[in-house]
Amino acid sequence: MPAGQGQSEKTHGQDRGIDWGANLEPMTLEKFYRLERGLGATIVEVEGVGWRQVRPGFWRPAFPFTTIQRGRARAPKTSWLGGYQHAVEDWRAANSTIQLIIWDQMGEYELANSPRQFRQGVRRAMKWFAVRDISNVGYFVDHAWPVYCSFQQRTRYHWRADRLRKERFASWAEVIFSTDKVKVLGAFCEGRLVGVDSIYRVQDVAIGGPTFCHSDALSHRVSDLLVHTLYCITTESEGVKFLYLGGVSRKTSLNDFKLKRGAKIVSVAAYCRLYPWAYCMLRILYPGALAQMGWGRISLISRLEEVPNDAAST
Repeated sequence: MPAGQGQSEKTHGQDRGIDWGANLEPMTLEKFYRLERGLGATIVEVEGVGWRQVRPGFWRPAFPFTTIQRGRARAPKTSWLGGYQHAVEDWRAANSTIQLIIWDQMGEYELANSPRQFRQGVRRAMKWFAVRDISNVGYFVDHAWPVYCSFQQRTRYHWRADRLRKERFASWAEVIFSTDKVKVLGAFCEGRLVGVDSIYRVQDVAIGGPTFCHSDALSHRVSDLLVHTLYCITTESEGVKFLYLGGVSRKTSLNDFKLKRGAKIVSVAAYCRLYPWAYCMLRILYPGALAQMGWGRISLISRLEEVPNDAAST
C-alpha cells in the first residue's frame, strides 16, 4: 500500500487495479429518489413513479428506463406549464426519442479487445495509479475537493460549479456517503488522491459517475483507469444489464469521452406531451429544444429496431 494511505481506502485487487469480486447491491427506486433529492434534483412521486423536473414545468421519470403506457402517465400537476416525456415499450406508441449513453459489453469485456487508445491508456495508468474504495466522508471531502477544483478550472464545466465552495462540496459528499449502496472510488498515486468516480445500482442497471480528475494526473491517463474500473465492477455484478453513463449532452466533448471508451448512444422510444403554449414558445424561441426531445428522430426509426449508429449521432 502506498505510503500515507489510511483505513478509509480498501485496495482493489492485487495488480494495482480492480476488485474482480465486487458486486453491486441494488437500491430500491424509493432510495434512488431519496438520493437524487438529496443531490438537489426536484422529484415528485405520482402513483409510484418519481418524476424529475428537467426544465421548469417539464418532467421525465427520474429513472430514465421507466416505461409507461402511452396515455396512462400521471405527471406532476405543474406539467401543465410545459409537458412531460417518458419511455414507452412499443415504438408504435412513440412520437419522440430519449438519447442515452450506455455501456453493455459485460459478457465480452476484455481490455485486450477494447478500443486501442483506451486500452493503451489503461495500461499506462496501471503503472502509476491504484484504485481503491473510499469509505470515510471526512477524508473524501479534504482530499477530493482539490481534485474537483482542478477539474472545474480545467474544463470550465459550469454544471454544479457551486461545489467549488468547500461547504457545498461537503454537503454533496454527505449525501453520497449516506447510503452504503454507492461505491466511491479513488485513484491514488503514491498516497495522493488524483481521481474520483462512483458507481451504484438501481434495479438491473448500474449507474456510473461523475468522473473527475486532477490535471496533474491526466498525462498518465488516470480517467481511463477509472472508467475501466467501472466496466469491471459492472461485469462482475450479477444481474446487471448495462452501465448507464448519462444522457447525451450538448457539450460534445463529454459525449466523446464516453464513446471513445466503448460506450454507445441508444435512442429509447418515448412519448412526449407538450401543451400548446409550451410547444409554440419552443418552436419560436428555442427550436433546438424540440430537436433535443427527439421529435425529428422518430421518422428515422423502424418499428422495434435499434437506431443505426450514424442516425443516433445526428
